[in-house]
Amino acid sequence: MHHPSIPILLVGVGMLVVLALVVLFALNVRRAVVLDRAGAVQCQMARSLLGRREVWQHGVLQVGNDRLRWFRDLSLLPGPQLMIPRRDILEVERERLVEPAGPSGPGGAAPERVLVAFFLRGGRTVQALMDAPAAAALQSWLEAAPTGLVLGDAD
Repeated sequence: MHHPSIPILLVGVGMLVVLALVVLFALNVRRAVVLDRAGAVQCQMARSLLGRREVWQHGVLQVGNDRLRWFRDLSLLPGPQLMIPRRDILEVERERLVEPAGPSGPGGAAPERVLVAFFLRGGRTVQALMDAPAAAALQSWLEAAPTGLVLGDAD
């Protein structure tokens, strides 16, 4: 009796392809779940790579009642990679960025981007890059802090 044999290399490659598809599916499901939450906006965060240089990573910033949570796009971890309690935010600076000529959004206009710098307790600074409407929503969240929750609050 003759049994056709499948080369072990072909089986190994097939298993890797299936594993890659499962990981991609899990990443997309996680991103959809995070983006579906109230107060979630797409943004990029400046993160230090091994404590040496900064890199910009894509993700989702979720505005909660008392903290900001940032979820990195390419991560299978269920929780946020960065949490910023509202009480730790000392100051926020916003800078509108001019986009170079290039791909434009709907209507032919390039989307306006805003660089937001959070100055935190302990001398730490966190930078985020987001669309102008998301930055405006973030500013509203900061201004709507309950009395006494933010350092330096005059009330």
